[in-house]
Amino acid sequence: MTREAKADEILKAAKRAAKVAKARKLSPAFDAECAAAEAEAERQQRANWTVRQHVMFGLGYIHGRLRAHNGYLGVFLLILFVVFIKYVFHVLVGIGVFLGLLLAICNPGRTPYQAYRYRQYRRRVYGEW
Repeated sequence: MTREAKADEILKAAKRAAKVAKARKLSPAFDAECAAAEAEAERQQRANWTVRQHVMFGLGYIHGRLRAHNGYLGVFLLILFVVFIKYVFHVLVGIGVFLGLLLAICNPGRTPYQAYRYRQYRRRVYGEW
């Protein structure tokens, strides 16, 4: 097929498409009929898809949803959160254990001023000491 024949074929197809588009604009019934035929053709076409085509369609859909509003950034941060949350948890547990041991071993007791005020309180309230 020569280049001129290909160009003629493309022009004929474009003219046919323009005629159908004009007819669809003018007749709502014809538009509904065409839409139903197109939906059925698309359904049959999808029914013949391979697994790879279904996966690629799903990935394209997900990409379209994530592309808007910094969705990929949110997914990246979610992955970071999931990966590093266990380390953060271990660090927090370690700090808690360290502080617990520190308080258990190094119980500071009262300062001299606190001891003095406690003796005053006991003398005033209970008349002791």
